[in-house]
Amino acid sequence: MWEGVKKVIYVITVLLGVMILIFLMLRIIPGDTASVLLNDHVNQEALARMTENLGLDKPLPVQFFRYLTGVLRGDLGQSFYYNRPVLSLIAEAFPNTLLLSVMAALFAWVFGILAGVISVPGLSFQRAVTSRNFRSGLYDSIISAVYFLFSSFFISPEL
Repeated sequence: MWEGVKKVIYVITVLLGVMILIFLMLRIIPGDTASVLLNDHVNQEALARMTENLGLDKPLPVQFFRYLTGVLRGDLGQSFYYNRPVLSLIAEAFPNTLLLSVMAALFAWVFGILAGVISVPGLSFQRAVTSRNFRSGLYDSIISAVYFLFSSFFISPEL
């Protein structure tokens, strides 16, 4: 039980650290977000209004707190390029990403197993595929692959 609590604390710490690093890196890069969005040839009033609308006139801790609370609420912000919520863009692309990942894993498993069978010296492909050992080996491979996908995080005793 305590191992699971330690892992959850570790994951939360890492995620918070990554969020802080990304936030700070985006603030350190040269250039002002408002001027990049509007253009360099815009008047100062419009630039000040955009800076205020984006909350860039606030101190960094206040900006980070707004960013963190937005992320925790599921509000990842607005895409400046598409002018749509970022979460809707991610949700739109997720099914194709999942399909691509599953197909790539299946492709790797099928051709990896076939390459392993073919590489056995002195064993014909026909005999290897029709043998009972191949079928049980295939099931073992699939079961062990699924086990190793999930066991490294959930079952692993060390952190």
